[in-house]
Amino acid sequence: MLGCELDAEEREILQHPLVGMVRYSGFLANRKRGSLLPKVYEALEMKPRKKPKKPGFAVLMKGFLGTDP
Repeated sequence: MLGCELDAEEREILQHPLVGMVRYSGFLANRKRGSLLPKVYEALEMKPRKKPKKPGFAVLMKGFLGTDP
């Protein structure tokens, strides 16, 4: 699993339904990614990707309802 053995008590705690899975930790944690990712792009001489434009209300309405506002 993590390269170490878990005893029965630790395994029981991790299998409890209220214990959520940690998706990203360390560098990929949300609070660090925003500040560290630009530094990684700079070190690798990469250009950051531009965010796509959000569609307007009319486009969303036409796609969802199938009618032209």
